[in-house]
Amino acid sequence: MRRRNYIGKVLFQVILFVFLFNSNGWAIRSGFSGTCQLSNVRIDGSTNVNQFHFYYAHPQNENFSLTSLPGGAPDDGSLTFYIPIEQIDASNPAMLDDFKELLQASKYPKIKITISNDELLHIFSSNHIDNIPLDITISGITNDYETPVEVNTNEENRVVMKGRTRIQLTDYNLSPPRRFLGMIRVKNEVFINFEINLITQKANSP
Repeated sequence: MRRRNYIGKVLFQVILFVFLFNSNGWAIRSGFSGTCQLSNVRIDGSTNVNQFHFYYAHPQNENFSLTSLPGGAPDDGSLTFYIPIEQIDASNPAMLDDFKELLQASKYPKIKITISNDELLHIFSSNHIDNIPLDITISGITNDYETPVEVNTNEENRVVMKGRTRIQLTDYNLSPPRRFLGMIRVKNEVFINFEINLITQKANSP
């Protein structure tokens, strides 16, 4: 009788250990994987006379794999997109030439946008997102911005995120240019609008 009780206790401890291990293991393994697409970018600015818009419409795809860590520890990885300045278009070619010169495109040919893996995982696991932190690198200088976003999950495995980041040219030690003997002045405030599509599946899905 004692032997049966002993075996029963051991069996219970084994089952409890397996349950706790699997619970912690799930916290380690759960997450999402898939493809992240930067589908389009529009840069809005203005002068004392009119507005101007620059466009980047060359979709970029990056694969990602996100995993939540035990105890809510952050994932130190990130997802990065590079926008070649030479591939940016504008309705006003003269303004675009000034823009490329302003950003020192010959020395710094790309704009870099970075989203942390931890923030992406937060997007998938939360019901409501108002803002996300973004790192934006221009002319060799990186700044982080709390960016208002709109997140839609109309399809089961697709998340569409639209955002509008407000920056100041002086954040990057750039002086807003002037044209025509200073009569036309570019304003310091610029907006970067973007749309990101996340096509996902559970990381443990077959």
